Amino acid sequence: MPDPETISTPEPAAGTVPRDEALPAVSVLLGPGAGEALAASVAGDGGRIESTRALFVNYSPGKRIAVRYAARVAWPDGSVSNETLVGTERVGGPPSESAHVEVAGTTIGVWRWPDDPRLPGLRPATKAVYVRGLLDEMGVPPGPINLSFRAYWPGRRAVIQAAFTPRRLSFDPASGRLGQAPSQKLVFVKVVRPREAEGLYRLHKQLEGGLPVARCLGWSEELGILVLEALPGHTISGCLSGEGGPPPAPAELVALLARLGEYDVPGEPRRTTAGKIANHVRLLSAIMPDQAERLARFAELYGEQRDEPLTTVHGDFHEEQVLSQEGRVSGLLDVDDAGPGQLVDDLALMVGRVRARAHFAKRGREQAQAYEQALLDEFGRAVDPDELRHRAAGALLGRATAPFRGQAKGWPRESRERIAMAETWLERWARERGSV
Repeated sequence: MPDPETISTPEPAAGTVPRDEALPAVSVLLGPGAGEALAASVAGDGGRIESTRALFVNYSPGKRIAVRYAARVAWPDGSVSNETLVGTERVGGPPSESAHVEVAGTTIGVWRWPDDPRLPGLRPATKAVYVRGLLDEMGVPPGPINLSFRAYWPGRRAVIQAAFTPRRLSFDPASGRLGQAPSQKLVFVKVVRPREAEGLYRLHKQLEGGLPVARCLGWSEELGILVLEALPGHTISGCLSGEGGPPPAPAELVALLARLGEYDVPGEPRRTTAGKIANHVRLLSAIMPDQAERLARFAELYGEQRDEPLTTVHGDFHEEQVLSQEGRVSGLLDVDDAGPGQLVDDLALMVGRVRARAHFAKRGREQAQAYEQALLDEFGRAVDPDELRHRAAGALLGRATAPFRGQAKGWPRESRERIAMAETWLERWARERGSV
């Protein structure tokens, strides 16, 4: 990645490595043999892996797994660097363009950032000269830029931030010192699979006029690159942590989604909370078999959910997706999943995630708790309040997968705590409506 020294590398997870008959390499990719399996990703340049650490796991039991690692690699010239490597296995075989390695009787694909075989635009998007050329073509004012990594989901998408690098010095009156003026956000370069680029470009253009979504300055169908103008403000998450002022009033969030609902965005209906619960239960049961019975009881108690009218929804509406400036909505991020769906699912996801934040936050807990209650009150006027609380339980269960996906230290303990939190919410909902 552009600045390997800034990569966050949590300590190795402590927990049982799952075994998957359909994906035998899972135990290797999540176990102590990962470094040996990944060796082919750097061997072509003479690299030798000294250590690896799993940073992010995208795992669908019985179907596919992709793991992103931070690795220390020694090179023939005596230097050692921090690298980002990826190992993946899926039913049907790994991407044909990746290096193939035989592991545990199966074939996995491996690669080194930024040579993702599914994202041909990733390598050029990490080059300042290339990005500056794109900006020149789009009429962005000239000037030196620096690039920084923001997000990467192997094989799916990546986001690179481009910022101006001011040449002038700034004076700090508090210290009396001169220093470099801070960089200014300019654009975000989003890299997706090439076949998805045109649809995402057209979606941004469709929504730009009436919603605070990022303006798309240009795109490349061949490389799957979109250049999005930066939006002002802080995320709701940041606001609840004490950065950037108060979060927007819940009524503003309802109004924001109502405006989104006025647009006709084609596509298949988005998965409802019930469908997501089935996936959460499958994943959590696979990585923590001792919790399988408990999770089955959760799914049984959750039961059926009422059908709600279809409208255009965001599809991943949570506290990291909405920007706020001076307490007002200033941006709606990552509209990639927008399309037909049920409004209550968007609202329940926001409630559930803020509830989880309020429960586990080390700072801003009281503010998050107050915001959670305000969300419930206001959202309960926009949709059926009983169904809102029902589906918020499913959103809470989804948070139990996060410690594993992020390979947090001691993730099984954290996941169990989050399962318990979701259980408590669901059981309270069931008692209040007389289901238990």
